[in-house]
Amino acid sequence: MLASIDSNFNLYRQSIQNLREVGDPQFNEAKSCKRKIESALREVMVRTERFRYIDDPANGVKEPEVEPWVDMATSETGQLSVPLPGIEFQNQDVHYLAWLKNAFRPEQQMFLPEIWASIPYALNLMPKTYKMIGSLYTTGDGLADCLRPAVRSADAQKYCPTLAKMPIQVLDSAAPNPKLRELIRQFKSEEIYHHLWVRPTKAYYSVQGERRGPRKRLIFSRWQAVPQAVSILTSLYADEMLGASDESHGDTPKLSYNSVELAPILFHPSLWLAEAGLAIYGKKTCGRTSLEVLEQAIAAYLEKELEARGIKVIDGRLDSLETMAAVLHRMESRSYSELYRNSIGSKFRHWPKTKRVADDRDEADSESSVKSTIEAFHDTSQEEAKKVAKKISRASLMFLTQVSLAGPGTSLLRVCLQFDLLRFGEGSTVHAAADCEPEKIFSAVLRTAHGPIRRFFNHSRAGLVIRKLDLKGKPTHLERSARFCARNHLSAVMDELAFLMEEDLPPFEKRPGDRAVELIESLGSSFRIAVGKPVFREVHGKDRLRAHNRSVSRHIAQAFVDERGVKDDTGKDLLRDQIRRAFNSPFWPFVLATTAVGQEGLDFHRYCSDVIHWNLPHSPAAFEQCEGRVQRYLGKAIRDAWMKDRRWDEFLSACLRSGSSSLSPSNPWTLIHKVLETEETESKVDRRGLSPQWIYEREGEFAQIRRWIFCHPFSREAVAYRRMRDSVLLYRLALGQARQDDLIRALSQQPVFRDSDPKDRRKLIRDLWTDLSPPRLRPRFVQAQ
Repeated sequence: MLASIDSNFNLYRQSIQNLREVGDPQFNEAKSCKRKIESALREVMVRTERFRYIDDPANGVKEPEVEPWVDMATSETGQLSVPLPGIEFQNQDVHYLAWLKNAFRPEQQMFLPEIWASIPYALNLMPKTYKMIGSLYTTGDGLADCLRPAVRSADAQKYCPTLAKMPIQVLDSAAPNPKLRELIRQFKSEEIYHHLWVRPTKAYYSVQGERRGPRKRLIFSRWQAVPQAVSILTSLYADEMLGASDESHGDTPKLSYNSVELAPILFHPSLWLAEAGLAIYGKKTCGRTSLEVLEQAIAAYLEKELEARGIKVIDGRLDSLETMAAVLHRMESRSYSELYRNSIGSKFRHWPKTKRVADDRDEADSESSVKSTIEAFHDTSQEEAKKVAKKISRASLMFLTQVSLAGPGTSLLRVCLQFDLLRFGEGSTVHAAADCEPEKIFSAVLRTAHGPIRRFFNHSRAGLVIRKLDLKGKPTHLERSARFCARNHLSAVMDELAFLMEEDLPPFEKRPGDRAVELIESLGSSFRIAVGKPVFREVHGKDRLRAHNRSVSRHIAQAFVDERGVKDDTGKDLLRDQIRRAFNSPFWPFVLATTAVGQEGLDFHRYCSDVIHWNLPHSPAAFEQCEGRVQRYLGKAIRDAWMKDRRWDEFLSACLRSGSSSLSPSNPWTLIHKVLETEETESKVDRRGLSPQWIYEREGEFAQIRRWIFCHPFSREAVAYRRMRDSVLLYRLALGQARQDDLIRALSQQPVFRDSDPKDRRKLIRDLWTDLSPPRLRPRFVQAQ
């Protein structure tokens, strides 16, 4: 069998290499060999090719509109071809190249164009592991003779600056690297430094003056120094925009339980507030109303509920923690109160014994302090609560309204209700997922809300971002935090994240109860922030470069490099898997820069659909592997296509028509998924189970990722990109062949592929490429199954 397959592969290769036109003997011979290969291989394997079901790989990719200063790609015939999404070139870039030429030895200057084009501030940020950098040093901090004149020149502080003290305009417009300037330009347009998380794919309500928000970006480069350089420089830029200083965090606002009295209310998973917030999923309100209108509706509902319990709403400032806790205690159901008391009873028996965590070099609340605060909510009887909770201020009511709408604790508890992890019945009855104790699941909710989520908001950079929120009056940092969650749709963000995590959990490896706890803890782990401690060099004196271990809070951008990744603030290694999980969440970091390390076998698709090619890959196979990292199951591009020009009520109405009587316990994204799967089943298009999770087409438009090519105008990369884009389809003909790059290069020179119309070329390649998709089952057989 193996000999027969090998023989057919060789005949197939010879046939397509000698192909002259459609219908000639070589064409028929190639098709015959293709059918034999498919028949033999399908006995042992199947391989569903996504691009076979979207007609053209270009349908799955969107390139940004071309700016006036971007050149046209020059073809091999010397004629101008398609415009390229590129970068802007300035005079200072040429001056930087001339300065670098003086800094390196003559025998090293053959590498300078690539270094100049790719690595910003190369002398600062290229590690000594590069031989050409290591050779510039003699002993200690001394420099080689060729480098001393460059360091002593007037341009030294411009091209090898003190990074920690660079003015913001140096990175903004005067950085001697056009690729870095383009990346910073994109940051500015999205105000990426004013956000703690990306916007949800589809919000439940509109916010006045809201902008599009940040997009996550995946950057690929051939140079190992680029990921570190990008993460350091963009993080320094974000710090400057926030007015942050790594040396001084003393004035950064915190939500510590020891200093902010009402901070526990923001993270408290109240069932009463969570159920009041279910109004955001209503058919008449979801996606149809504004934040202000929704707040008024929820506030009116809460006030009516309070008055029914004899609690008056009066004018005034925020009440004390004792009063707010008593009010919440009175308004909760009996089943919730019993569950709360049992979950924290017996000395928190469901809580694992862990060491206290202090994030971001800040003094975090001790575990005993957090537990005592949690106990304070239900350490009084109903009779004592009635004595304390007789009235509540309107300011407190509005604060509870915002907590109900998008508070971290209430949003987390709503996730449990959506996935049926907890069900509160009449009296003191509480049901949990399958075999799990309700106390175990609720303890996980308490740990997550008061643990990693609270520490995320206490990160110094998070405090600075929240402080930038423009609000009327003089609100406290606590009120700003609650308002920030509501304006930035935290509830919708957590609902979408929970749906994706639930889909990713292995279905049969764990018991349902363990899966429930894992889902909650996974949500909490998404809030953890990884910062690094990179090394860079600065000019010191007149004849030396000194390396500094400087702690840069790389919350905006992270480097994904070798197996150990980077160091955190405590000196421990941040493993690549930790960085990958953080990037696959809606929270920081927003940019991940990597090399070939992140090219194959890893998924970065959950919240990223933008791929930046800092350097063009060497082959079509590598090019497609890079972009395949974000073209995955239920990726961001897929969900964007699901919700493009569609409203929430379309899916909610479809769910009601299918027989569901209540929408409150269901996750909205689960409903969308079911509706689209039903539509796909009823359609007559055969996509072999890839739609709607892997590919999605509606009204002739396919789900698309965004491709950015950071190539210099009139460069060799501009020509290489056009050739590579045309070769992506030819890569299909190289499946299973030796020396694939050589075969693709040879095929691209054949007139039948090179000179034919694009539509005819696609049809020819589709007829010839080996299709190992599983055969479609006959409808009668499917019904029998």
